[in-house]
Amino acid sequence: MLVDAVSEIKSTSARIIIIWLSVPVFLIIALGSYEKTLQKTARPAALYIADDWGMEEELPQSSVTTVVQTRDSYLWLGTSGGLAKFRAGEFTVFDSKGGLPNGCVWSLLADEGGIWLGTWNGGLTRFADGKFTTYDVSNSNISNNVVLALHKTRDGRLWFPTVKGAVVIDPGLIKTNELPPPVVIESVLANKNLVERPAKIEMPPGNTDLEVQYTGLSFVAPEKVRFKYKLEGYDDDWTEAGARRTAYYTNIPPGKYQFRVIAANNDGIWNTEGAMLEVVAMPPFYRTWWFYALTILALGVVVYSLYKFRISRLERAPRIQEAFSQQLMASQESERRRIAAELHDSLEQNLLIIKNRALIGANKVANTDAVLKQLDEISSTASYAIEEVRTIAHNLHPYQLERLGLTSALESVIEKVSDSAAIRFSLEIDSVDNLFSPEEEINIYRIVQESLNNIIRHSGATKAKVFIKRDRQRLNLQIEDNGKGFDAHAATIDLNRTGGLGLQDITERTRMLGGKCAIHSVPNGGTSIVINIAPRTATGKTL
Repeated sequence: MLVDAVSEIKSTSARIIIIWLSVPVFLIIALGSYEKTLQKTARPAALYIADDWGMEEELPQSSVTTVVQTRDSYLWLGTSGGLAKFRAGEFTVFDSKGGLPNGCVWSLLADEGGIWLGTWNGGLTRFADGKFTTYDVSNSNISNNVVLALHKTRDGRLWFPTVKGAVVIDPGLIKTNELPPPVVIESVLANKNLVERPAKIEMPPGNTDLEVQYTGLSFVAPEKVRFKYKLEGYDDDWTEAGARRTAYYTNIPPGKYQFRVIAANNDGIWNTEGAMLEVVAMPPFYRTWWFYALTILALGVVVYSLYKFRISRLERAPRIQEAFSQQLMASQESERRRIAAELHDSLEQNLLIIKNRALIGANKVANTDAVLKQLDEISSTASYAIEEVRTIAHNLHPYQLERLGLTSALESVIEKVSDSAAIRFSLEIDSVDNLFSPEEEINIYRIVQESLNNIIRHSGATKAKVFIKRDRQRLNLQIEDNGKGFDAHAATIDLNRTGGLGLQDITERTRMLGGKCAIHSVPNGGTSIVINIAPRTATGKTL
């Protein structure tokens, strides 16, 4: 292993020996007490503690080309990736982003005011007061601005060794170009189309390619002018363009941007104001705010429409069910009316003919007791059949509703039930004629009829009450009995025993009338049915 350079740096408590080894991997620094080591061993280096740093510790490059220490105890390291300042295990890196003109630092020289840097193909650079100043030495004997080593003599001049001999430069005679170059944007091409007067450009939707041509004005060394540019809102950092005078962008997303370009002269003096260009990339219609707003509005309308449709279906379901029930009951009433008419017009007439013929035969036949007895039986049976047909026809369609009105029809059915059963009925009925439509009158009649049938068949009652009262707003119907009752709240009810099917029919007809039905019953406590109905008459009458 070859040792290229050894330097001793004195400190207050120990001697720090920096050894640069010719391996392009790490800088190795050995620390220890040199005096104490000499007293303990003839080979002091064996007791030195070694630490190493690489790129993972932020060293710009693992290949260190030169090392120098300044009076403030900082170590400066030249690498092929830039300049590094080292102290207490931490690196501060200077590269092209920090203003270093050339990242390959080959030699370093510290003096009172700063540090001289010799670069590969970048000339001579001085770092002082936090900024870099580059000196073009291409006119000297140094080929291609390559400075491999630096030495400063007592008279302050800098010496450069080259393959052609030594070169001497007096820093005191170097004049710095303090004039920053003005920056001008010459032309702009949007999707390869030239833009006139490029102070502000608007790129139509789909046109996302941008080319900006710029220049920096310098009469000293225009070829040495260097540029940086940045598209604010798109680029995170400046782009080092060097001497290139064109910026390229592709696939620029929609938005508002500012293109900025700055330039430095041959001595590294930057024009930080530079030139600026406003760029607006227009979005396609489907990425505009009004499209988003319309989309949200449309989605809102769709969601609201679905919600209203759902609510409408839920609201329509009871009406559909009610209409179906009305239609079903209307068809039942129509069929009952037809059957009643058939019984009356056909069967009853035929039975009546049979009865009359039997009577005629009895009058004409010889006075034979056996024949007369048979004819009397035929006549009696025919009379009984006629009465049954009339009862069935009446139950199928109460003709009293059409002939006498609702009040008389209700009184008639209650009177028949009272005469045919051992139940004492109490009756209070107000006149309710012409308060309801014919269809509604049939429903009210069937409610009372079904309630009375339930009392006769299932209640086992001895007393019953029927109250039908009217006021200005409602019709109140109440039917009570003192029978055995049932558990109205039980989860399971014997429908055949309690007349549950009849109760369901009563409830459904009440709902179709727009009324309310309440059924109260307890075991051995009788049953009470209370119904309130608001008339909806076609005549316009009110209660």
